[in-house]
Amino acid sequence: MSQLRSHARLEFALATLVALGFAAGAYFLFSNRPGYAGTIGDIPLLLFVLVAGVIGALIGSRIAVGHSRRKLSSSTDGSIESGTRDERNLGAILINWGAVAGLVGGAAAGTFELTQSQFESQLDALRDQLEIRNDELSQTEAELGEARQNFEELVIETKRVSLLTPQPGATEVGSMKSALKFDWREPEEIFERRYILEIRNISDQSMPPLVFDFLKRIDEPLHIPVNRLTAKLNSSTEFLWRIRPGQLVDGKQAALGPWSHYGYFVLYPSIFDRIQSTGVVRIGFSGSFGGVFNKRRSEGGFEGFDQDFKQWIIAQLSEELGTPLSIEHNEIRFRDLLPELREYRLDMVISSMTRTKKREEQNPGVYFTEPYLNVNQIFISSGTINRPFPQALSGAVVGVSPNSTNAKAARYLEKQFGFSVVEFEESGGSRRALREGIVEFNISDNSTLSGELGNTVFQYGPPLDQYLKGLYREEYGFSSESYGIAVRDEQLLGRLNEILTSQEAKDYLDKLKEKWLTDES
Repeated sequence: MSQLRSHARLEFALATLVALGFAAGAYFLFSNRPGYAGTIGDIPLLLFVLVAGVIGALIGSRIAVGHSRRKLSSSTDGSIESGTRDERNLGAILINWGAVAGLVGGAAAGTFELTQSQFESQLDALRDQLEIRNDELSQTEAELGEARQNFEELVIETKRVSLLTPQPGATEVGSMKSALKFDWREPEEIFERRYILEIRNISDQSMPPLVFDFLKRIDEPLHIPVNRLTAKLNSSTEFLWRIRPGQLVDGKQAALGPWSHYGYFVLYPSIFDRIQSTGVVRIGFSGSFGGVFNKRRSEGGFEGFDQDFKQWIIAQLSEELGTPLSIEHNEIRFRDLLPELREYRLDMVISSMTRTKKREEQNPGVYFTEPYLNVNQIFISSGTINRPFPQALSGAVVGVSPNSTNAKAARYLEKQFGFSVVEFEESGGSRRALREGIVEFNISDNSTLSGELGNTVFQYGPPLDQYLKGLYREEYGFSSESYGIAVRDEQLLGRLNEILTSQEAKDYLDKLKEKWLTDES
């Protein structure tokens, strides 16, 4: 029996070693597959494989011992030697069973680990894809929210009132006795509607916002007295304003639409204050029939007597004020120059304009400076006229530009000389009509014809001053015709007159006449 036990121990030891070998082989087989990276989590797996191998060997050895006992008890002579070979064969078989059990245990463990690892890899991939999808969903939701906000803003924008006057960033001029014009446009054409107007004085934070409501008809601006906007106007004052459809009910706003965007403007007590504050002088001129005064250059821009003269004037004004001034050039139709000046959209007009009292009366607040050039009216033709003056004028057609002193002179003389007058609206129309033979004569300022007389046009008769004295008295308020600077500000008028009556001005103007008003020009 002791021999049986010794054999059993030996068999168990051998089975255990073989099982452990197979178990370790199984573990390394599966743990070293491509792409596998060992971690601390492999330690429980290793222990599981080893325990499975040992249990397999133990079961195999127990089966071998039990079988040997049964063989021994059934032996005829009761000796162990007779069953030694069979028992050893059986022990070897059982050892192999133990090894197989260890291998199966290790294989099962490895397969389980492999399956679990693949599952976890697939699960990680799914998590990554889910995270990507969540990110894409979040980005889509953000884009959708932004699109929804843009749409809502666009809907509101299409319903907003558009501000027209004062324009955003405008510099306005007024006084405590004047009124400021406000105008705006609805997205759709509405004949009349009630509105709420809000104006904030941001130069005086102590003043609460001013709120007005009123009925406004289409194309009918609103005028608000300056003294309603501010308690005083001794210097520049900044304002914000906005408008919305609606009305005030018991002091509360009953809105019928969204607010417009804020508009910003600065109000100055005078043009002179505005020029000093901004350093910019807005000068208007017309290139329609300026001749050598405002000639359009082929490469763009203008040159001429008035163009040089205004640069010199602003240089003198800059020196007097002790601050550099720049010019904002505004080319405007001749007929609109004084209305633009009257509405404070210009600071001065320098455009070979005849100074007349009638123009000052028709444009309240507009003044002409001292003259910077004396001129004469003359008749011109496209060729030489052989008949003596004024016989050729009888029954002729004289072309002029509208709203000009040339037109006034022609109207004044037409009955005296028996001709008819035709006005041409378009730029240079009267001169073109003369070249094409549509009219026989023009009336023009002799100063604008430098370099043309005796070349492209010809003077007919003498200067017309002696025939126009009545017009000069009635219309001009002076005994002769001369050009002046038109301004809207009395303080600026005084400064310019000081410059124009100086010896420096006379010397400079003589140089300009020599440059632009000689036949060689």
